[in-house]
Amino acid sequence: MLPPKAKYTAKWFNPSAGEKLQDGTVKNLTGGGKVVLVMPQPSDGRDWVVVIRR
Repeated sequence: MLPPKAKYTAKWFNPSAGEKLQDGTVKNLTGGGKVVLVMPQPSDGRDWVVVIRR
């Protein structure tokens, strides 16, 4: 769990394509709670990485 009340951004990276970070359904987060993160595009069966920054 992320520290409470801290502010974060969430971006997605497709390592297979190697393109720039993309927005998903949630762009901003606040620590201390639960959030459902959804990839920006329909999955092509390959892995994606979510990058969470403070």
